[in-house]
Amino acid sequence: MVKSGSVIIPDPNLRAALASLVGGPSEVSVDTIRSGLYTEVIFAELDPTSIAEVHPPGPRILFNERYRFENFSLLGVTMAHETLHQDPAISGMEEYIAYALHSGYYGQVLLEQPKLTTSGTELTRRANTALLALVNTRDAKGRQSLTANRGNVLPGAAVPLANFRSLFPADLSPATPGNPDLNAFLSAMTKTRQRNADFDQATADLLDVRLLWAPPEGRLRVAKLLQLKLPKGCPPWPQPTVPTQIPAGDQPAEATAATPVERPVESGAASPLAATAAVLSLLTLVRLRRRHRAVPGEPPRLP
Repeated sequence: MVKSGSVIIPDPNLRAALASLVGGPSEVSVDTIRSGLYTEVIFAELDPTSIAEVHPPGPRILFNERYRFENFSLLGVTMAHETLHQDPAISGMEEYIAYALHSGYYGQVLLEQPKLTTSGTELTRRANTALLALVNTRDAKGRQSLTANRGNVLPGAAVPLANFRSLFPADLSPATPGNPDLNAFLSAMTKTRQRNADFDQATADLLDVRLLWAPPEGRLRVAKLLQLKLPKGCPPWPQPTVPTQIPAGDQPAEATAATPVERPVESGAASPLAATAAVLSLLTLVRLRRRHRAVPGEPPRLP
């Protein structure tokens, strides 16, 4: 039975977070939530180190109350992660794979909403740190990896980390069963067709060599957004092919006034209402961009 989104997700900011997944690699999460698999998705008091958790009975998805007024796109990235957990057995391997997928997805979000990178909120800083580790983990040819050791992937961190994999315990066992959300998310992020994927070493190995969350020029742009120092001789990413201004001869009379400055979405008491009001126009833009797309820092505290 499909349930109303407002019944399962009473908070408007979390409903906007779910809606933000439409058109993205974790769009399947929308149907998963609406199917009633989770009895509720709410904010709750959690340990400060946790962003969100899946709790029995139900199960329920609980978001940490401290992130109630975060940007709904950031909460959507976490929503994509949590809907990968659909049974009581959540191992280190399951978390590792979920973090790899959602960190790549967060990189895609930044390519569409670059101002999120510098919004300065706690959730942004945590997401930036995990993405920083991902971007800096690459093989000798610059290809994305999870396990390649190219030195410390978190510049300035008190404890050097060799790669993205090093954010997690050495022993990730046991493997746990997959689900339709994993199949869909993994297929989108690796450009493969997955039907029976599990949270196991085979899936981790696939992501290690084929986490195609962005082309090289997209990863370069994200590196710049994260204020990384690019190597000498690193090629710039392509410039937009769409003109940034209307030619003078074609500009309508009413466009002669100054164009309003775009403002970033802010965290604050009014965020849920603002998110609900803006989500439809944002989703229209996101769908269009995603359909045509080729396809710094304390270590994150993992839940």
